[in-house]
Amino acid sequence: MGQLHDVVLAALLHDIGKFSQRAFRGLEGAGDKAKRLEDFICPVREGRYTHRHAVYTADFILRHLTYLPEGFDRERVLRLAAYHHRPSDVEEKWIAEADALSSGMEREEEAEGPTEGFRTVVLRAVTNEIALEARAPETGEVWSVSLAPLDPEKAFPQREEGPRPDRTAEYQELWRKFLGDWARNQVADPWGFINRALTVLEKYTWCIPSATNVYPDISLFDHLKTTAAIAGCIASEGKVGESPFLLVAGDFGGIQHYLFGIQVGAGGLARRLRARSLSVSLAVESAVHWILRQLGLPLTNCLQSAGGRFVLLLPHNDDARRWVDEAAKNLGEWAARELGCELQPHIATLPIGPADLRDFGATLDELRTKLEQAKSVPLASVLIDGNGWTEERFLLSPLPVAETGGLCSSCRRGAGQPQLVRERKVPLCDRCFADAETGQRLVRGRFIAFLELETGPRQLPFGRYQIVEEETQIPQKAYLAMDLDGGCGTLPHTPVVGRYVARFVPRKEDGALVEFSELAKQSKGRKALAYLKADVDNLGLILTSGLRVTERDRRSISRITALSRTLELFFGGYVERLASKFGNVYTVYSGGDDLLLVGPWDAIIDFALRLREDFEQYTCRNPSWSMSAGIALVHENTPVLTAVEEADARLEGAKDTPGESTVPWPWPPQKNAESPRPSKNRLVALGTSLPWPQAEEAVSKGKRLLSWLEHEDEETKLSTAQVRRLFFYAGLYQRWQRSGDVMNFRYAPLLAYDIRRNWSKAPPEALDWVRPLAMPDSPDMPLLRFISEYALNGARQEGGEQ
Repeated sequence: MGQLHDVVLAALLHDIGKFSQRAFRGLEGAGDKAKRLEDFICPVREGRYTHRHAVYTADFILRHLTYLPEGFDRERVLRLAAYHHRPSDVEEKWIAEADALSSGMEREEEAEGPTEGFRTVVLRAVTNEIALEARAPETGEVWSVSLAPLDPEKAFPQREEGPRPDRTAEYQELWRKFLGDWARNQVADPWGFINRALTVLEKYTWCIPSATNVYPDISLFDHLKTTAAIAGCIASEGKVGESPFLLVAGDFGGIQHYLFGIQVGAGGLARRLRARSLSVSLAVESAVHWILRQLGLPLTNCLQSAGGRFVLLLPHNDDARRWVDEAAKNLGEWAARELGCELQPHIATLPIGPADLRDFGATLDELRTKLEQAKSVPLASVLIDGNGWTEERFLLSPLPVAETGGLCSSCRRGAGQPQLVRERKVPLCDRCFADAETGQRLVRGRFIAFLELETGPRQLPFGRYQIVEEETQIPQKAYLAMDLDGGCGTLPHTPVVGRYVARFVPRKEDGALVEFSELAKQSKGRKALAYLKADVDNLGLILTSGLRVTERDRRSISRITALSRTLELFFGGYVERLASKFGNVYTVYSGGDDLLLVGPWDAIIDFALRLREDFEQYTCRNPSWSMSAGIALVHENTPVLTAVEEADARLEGAKDTPGESTVPWPWPPQKNAESPRPSKNRLVALGTSLPWPQAEEAVSKGKRLLSWLEHEDEETKLSTAQVRRLFFYAGLYQRWQRSGDVMNFRYAPLLAYDIRRNWSKAPPEALDWVRPLAMPDSPDMPLLRFISEYALNGARQEGGEQ
């Protein structure tokens, strides 16, 4: 594996000189030994050297790559990394070829001339370059990111205004911090060393443009990572053939039923949800680790891993296919043995060539088609062998239910043993009992340690894991440790990789987890929970076609992976920070491009509005990006699966609502092709489907109506009876919207009469608002169901009527 690791590390560092070059003038920051290589590694054009960043790359390896694990060849790494612009042998050409394929185009000469203007160039936000049909970004606007270490709250792009300053000093400060974290990586295992190096590079090069002479929307990190992934595949094959790469996709079916198929009343519901969500994520991680470790490839070759899905770039050879097939079989066996096939792993492969990396959006679309085909035969690796169906595998083993126990009160699928829960004994199976413990540990834990042990607690499809609070607690036998706060490690010999994972849960002062029943009691008025489901609209279309916006196709592998990484940073990292600021929002999961949160009904509605606003800013207010959401209000004892299905139905309703207007939900199915197309980009809650601007308006007016119900002056305050009648009129209006039956239009005279008879003592501002509602063209009537129900929920006293 030593030769392969040399190539991957060299590819990962081949352009690191662009970082340090921008921190210094000319070659003043390079050592004499590296300067003497200029004649050999830099091309010459019009009598001057170009690509002088290669000198800085050589300097970095000579002076700052002070530690290398046993098995690396330092001179080979230096040669392969520094000579990629003047390759003289086959191995050096591997890096050059990978460099070109990563960028998706042959780059023009870089602007490294006497003016050195490239130090003013900033990284453009790739999200601003997305353009879908009829929804192009604003022309002329430039959105860029700051030169700073990676942090979810500081990763928001900002609109550029005014002249661009020279950023040499900013580069120098960033470079200084980078060298400090880089020097701490002294992991003895080459695989772990490269993975930790990858995290350090992401932290400091995510914000640096890879090239300044072309449109600068690819970060140096994304270019380095994909170059290393491609070079590793080429080195494994020893050449670039017609289809030298194997793209592998995997995901789990049945996630929703597995996560939420647990019952209320067995105690520890929130903890078990947390543990089950974690187990799905870690099952995916363990499969990714196992496949890559068998092939000697580091995490550079994991292009995506989030939301129970992964995409790998592997060499197209017999070894890769064998290990992928073995992984599919082992995953299926694990799902059958440990989970009774509640989760169904699916894996698909697609041989691809160099052209497929340049048009990576279309390639991913083809891969998704392959994955959908694999889903049509779930658990095929377990249920089918060389002779056909293995009929005995269709039956699960008998369930041994002890007389002293019974069926598990939590999952209703396993054999339970009596366990003490809330001062009473209930039957719990081993998995649900362990889930409660795992969920409790995760609240305090920061690191996930992966081990290759065959036995022990917390089993994965491949090995085991441990949750620890401190880096010093990571077992020495761990082949990898994941910092859930995105850190890159402080102890020299620990193979730490950073991953931002949204896992915030409300806690009491003593650190104990707040249960769902206690969350409901934090609601204003009605003591109810709300489940929020949200995801990005049209993501498949964005990835396949969103970057085809200029005369040059921009759907390269670097840009597509950058888009995926950018979204994961928002949903995995920023949502965690936002939830912690609210303090009473429980994160069931958030990653990839979607989320599920639970909390007090009023807090969840506020959270949804803030989430949408922040996502709009994060995507540069580009109208090609949008988000839809559904919120279901439920009783605290509602089964979780039922509540999630309710939220899911509302999310689907948000995506299916035609046109741009506020309408009732559910909305009747459209009966003809001339009906308006669904606009998405909206919220469904409280019986209404609203575009986001109207949702903000409705919430604001709902709070204002609630304030009139809570008015201190008993003479002028509104009564709940008045607002209930508004709710009734809103129902008539919605029935008229759905059916067009003019009989329902009687809401207008009824409302006008009600206002004259019963609103004379209302606050003046309340009268100013309610009077126009009786007019046929009132803009607030479509919102009235939402507004009135919001106020009634907020005013309702515990124990009152529904």
